[in-house]
Amino acid sequence: MPQFIGMTKAAGATGLFDLNLVSSTLGDQLAMLHAAQADGLPVKRVELGNELWAWQYRGLFADGAVYARVANTWIATLHREFPGVEIAVPVNDPTSAKGPRGKLWNKELFATIRGADAAALHVYLQAADSTPAEVATAPLTQWSAALRRITPSLPTNIPIWVTEWNYTPAEAQQPLPWARAIGGAELAVRMVEDPRVDLADFHDLVGFVGSSYAAIRAISTNGSSAGPFRYYLTAAGRMLQLLVGTLSGCQSVQAVGTSSVTRHATAPQLVGVACREPAPVRVMVINPTSKSVLVNTTAIVGRATHVVTSVSTIATSSSDAAPAGVRARSSGGVVRVPPWGLLTLES
Repeated sequence: MPQFIGMTKAAGATGLFDLNLVSSTLGDQLAMLHAAQADGLPVKRVELGNELWAWQYRGLFADGAVYARVANTWIATLHREFPGVEIAVPVNDPTSAKGPRGKLWNKELFATIRGADAAALHVYLQAADSTPAEVATAPLTQWSAALRRITPSLPTNIPIWVTEWNYTPAEAQQPLPWARAIGGAELAVRMVEDPRVDLADFHDLVGFVGSSYAAIRAISTNGSSAGPFRYYLTAAGRMLQLLVGTLSGCQSVQAVGTSSVTRHATAPQLVGVACREPAPVRVMVINPTSKSVLVNTTAIVGRATHVVTSVSTIATSSSDAAPAGVRARSSGGVVRVPPWGLLTLES
């Protein structure tokens, strides 16, 4: 807990507490939350269990209704102990679930739950053994397809918290880290633009190549044993750093689409987001395809400083070496965004 509190404060973030309904008690979890609050970490968001719809928890929660009856006690107590706290309950993709328990989990959960503030969803992209183009464009089809499968089983008025998202862990350790980084940034932008998504947490912060930070163990000075771990910012971490730089402190977000920014009708599909309040206006536009595109920056933000970051030359590389960004004034408001490129603007 001290490490979590320190990291959260250092990042200026708001902690999301995922409570243990499997091997702990309500009393113990309340004590943990009160201790965190006493150490200066406010309890604003809570997730009631991690993927409890999964098959291995069937002995504890026979179905969504059984879980909901337990969760109702926790929710009422948490709202009383921590006024204003928002609480999410775990939901799944009914179409890919095993057996009737998983397929009916969301329906039975929301027929019984009382006082939940959000639905906690995990989204992992699949692009195994793919080309850079297939990896980078996976969010275009997979995110919208996931929503089409899942949202019919949710109440229309409940917000979605995507408390884990990435490429599937096994795939995130495969080559093409920069193509996956561009795809991850695209998925993040699509979630930001979706009015039902209130929160999106990248998973995970530290760990393997597909995390924001990966660990390598240094060799000790005598070469006989492994030294301490050192951490480095991965390709995914660098893309997220650019996205956070665009959206940090943002109070008003606007989608940036192909029709408003491209100079020709045959341009590939772009995805982008603009932060218009507070000033200055900051914009990120992603080209997740294998074709270059011309972007009319004046149509978005007027005269602006821009940086183009392209991974086209290293999209097939397994290295995390950083691609070059070029900071310059746009000429005539037109900027060429290369394949698998990312454009950031600031007015």
